Amino acid sequence: MSELTARLVKLGKDLGLEGPELRAFMKEERDREEKREAQERQEKKKKEAQERQEKREAQEREDKMRKEEQERKDKLELEKLKLQAEIENAKSLHSEKDSSTSDWIAKIPRMNPFSEAKGDTMDAFLFRFEMLVKAHNWPEDKKFLALSNLLTGESLKVLQTLSVEQQTYSCLKQALLKTFLCTAADYNFHRNINSQTNSLARHTASGIKIVVGSLWWQKVKILALVRESATVHQDQPCLYSSSAKIGVLSCSQNPPLCSPSSLCRHGA
Repeated sequence: MSELTARLVKLGKDLGLEGPELRAFMKEERDREEKREAQERQEKKKKEAQERQEKREAQEREDKMRKEEQERKDKLELEKLKLQAEIENAKSLHSEKDSSTSDWIAKIPRMNPFSEAKGDTMDAFLFRFEMLVKAHNWPEDKKFLALSNLLTGESLKVLQTLSVEQQTYSCLKQALLKTFLCTAADYNFHRNINSQTNSLARHTASGIKIVVGSLWWQKVKILALVRESATVHQDQPCLYSSSAKIGVLSCSQNPPLCSPSSLCRHGA
């Protein structure tokens, strides 16, 4: 007799069952016990299957995380190598550019820096600079650097006020002319004088020196005197002189009052 049968017989007799009733009770209890055991086995299998699934999923997540981590490391290493290559390339280009710029600067003909203390005027200075640029065929992107190296004092402060976007020759030129109160007529005056000089002295180099000495500097000095008079005596007429002529100019215009264009009209 199995343990289960013995337990059921004892339980049935305790309940006062005998004969057919005891057998029916034992069968019913045995079926119930087998059903309970089957259910337990089913639940155990289900639990084991769930545990296996969770373990498998955990392993998959771990493998995925490990793979992603490796991919991130590989990508980071690749980016690092690319960055190093770009840095090396930039250093190489910068070195070549510095060498090219140094060679170019070394070839720049000498020109005295701008100095108000020595009597330089910005319009005349810029005109001489552009003549030098034209004579030596400097590239446009080098003009800003070349002019920057010739600025001192107040003119250097003008350079320092420019933004990165304004660091071009055109912007620097306009800022200098505006700061030193030079008009388009002032600047064009030097072009006109240069044109006259070229036409009068196109045959000989000595002729150029003669004209520059007798015409260019004479009119530059006249322009300086007229400006000084216009600044000090804004409500009075200004004297002008050209080629031994003395006259009176009206200073009713806004400064700069007696522009080079006025000199050319009245003194020519």
